[in-house]
Amino acid sequence: MSRSMYGDLVMMGSGEMADSMAEVHRTLLAKHSTPKPVFLNSPAGFELNLEQINHKATAYFERNFGLSLTVADYPGPQATPAEVAAALTAIRTGNYLFAGPGSPSYALRVWRDHQVLAAVLERWREGATLIYSSAAALTLGAHTVPVYEIYKAGEDPVWLEGLDLLGALTGIRAAVVPHFDNREGGTYDTRFCY
Repeated sequence: MSRSMYGDLVMMGSGEMADSMAEVHRTLLAKHSTPKPVFLNSPAGFELNLEQINHKATAYFERNFGLSLTVADYPGPQATPAEVAAALTAIRTGNYLFAGPGSPSYALRVWRDHQVLAAVLERWREGATLIYSSAAALTLGAHTVPVYEIYKAGEDPVWLEGLDLLGALTGIRAAVVPHFDNREGGTYDTRFCY
């Protein structure tokens, strides 16, 4: 397969579902004659409010683009074989694969060496656009930081082995740390939580 057939790999920091980012998504969606967006919810698979996160993503695509967003619902090892099969079908029929909020360390655990990640990479090689933001973007590098464990549980900062998709897909060996200077924590100082 020719390298020119590969899709775009796009990294975003915070605000991936903010109305101010709609123009970026619109430009990327326009690269597909019939956009078929799919939300990969795995990074937030452990969250108690996963259904709210799914709804926020689907509502965002409906409101801003008039598109029906399919959720590739693979929350992790608790998924049944039927749920994994449904997630794989969603991924294999999508051409705009979007992953974002959650925990990078959790996403690493559920994606590493799993058929869901293999299906995503296969679609990228076939021309699908990959949008990795926030926690999902953190998994792309050779190393990542366990944000939840450090920021919320007080563990000492460490590097975890990332998926190194940047290295595999582009030859760039790096660590991705989006929105390291985030100031959107409301009453919490989140500037250094990453």
